[in-house]
Amino acid sequence: MSPGRTRTHAEEVVSALQSQEERDRFTRSRQVLKNYLIHKREVFNGRDFLFQGPVVELHESLRSLRELESHCSRFLEFDYAQIEGYFLLRIVGRPQYLSTIDAYFD
Repeated sequence: MSPGRTRTHAEEVVSALQSQEERDRFTRSRQVLKNYLIHKREVFNGRDFLFQGPVVELHESLRSLRELESHCSRFLEFDYAQIEGYFLLRIVGRPQYLSTIDAYFD
């Protein structure tokens, strides 16, 4: 990391995970979700992210992401649901974390 640059939320999570397997799983899950992200909208204290793609792959990625985030991120809350052929991921937190949430898949 270059001097003066702050770490991203994803970099902080990766550094907090205990094993290389967890770090790889987190990185892979975020990339899969990023690839299938089709829409994002603002909700109270957070964002909804909508995904469409392979059901099994998306479901596993969302499950892993939520599980791994819960180990290291105490200030963001993750929940997801399958709605017909889509998956909705809601990330919420305190107002000071809205920019982190908004840029989660950047």
